[in-house]
Amino acid sequence: MGPATQENPSLNMNGTPEHRRAAVDQSLLDLGLETIDLYQLHRVDPATRLEETMGTLKDMRDAGKIRHIVLSQVSI
Repeated sequence: MGPATQENPSLNMNGTPEHRRAAVDQSLLDLGLETIDLYQLHRVDPATRLEETMGTLKDMRDAGKIRHIVLSQVSI
């Protein structure tokens, strides 16, 4: 897969903690929710260690923003 473009923003694989936090917070705001029941990470950002991304998601789970985290199509 190539990088995200304006024509296809769904290819954004930014796994940095800053991006993950912003994406979760924006989703909560957009959906009018306090908690996301299931957060599914479909792809791994090759430029960010998976442990770093998962650590951020765990922190958000511990803060009550996410209930469950699922990995899909992830190989390490």
